[in-house]
Amino acid sequence: MSKSNNSIVLSLGLSIILVINAFVFMPLIIYMGNIDSFIMPIWTIVYYYSIPSLIIIGLIIVIGSLVTERHYPRFIAVIAVIGLLVWFQGNILVWEYGLLDGQNINWELHQWRGWLDLCIWVSAFY
Repeated sequence: MSKSNNSIVLSLGLSIILVINAFVFMPLIIYMGNIDSFIMPIWTIVYYYSIPSLIIIGLIIVIGSLVTERHYPRFIAVIAVIGLLVWFQGNILVWEYGLLDGQNINWELHQWRGWLDLCIWVSAFY
């Protein structure tokens, strides 16, 4: 494989990991936890996410192929960190805001969670 093919394969792999976490696993977790509240099957939801998923995969591959050889490792590291953070946010930093039953959420009580999330996301890039 040439350098170009290796970069496309690496970009494809990382983009698939990112997209599967964001557009398959997260909706599946929400769906399975609230299955009685949904009127459509999970496959319909995943179908609607397929277009944004393919766009993101395509963008990452195109950008990865356009990035210079000098900046490519940094690009790959950023995509890998974003994929890890998406997983971390969806599986570890799962905050309890109460029932989503149409009542307002008092965001002032939960403001510290947003600051903690922001600190984790920003610090992950350092």
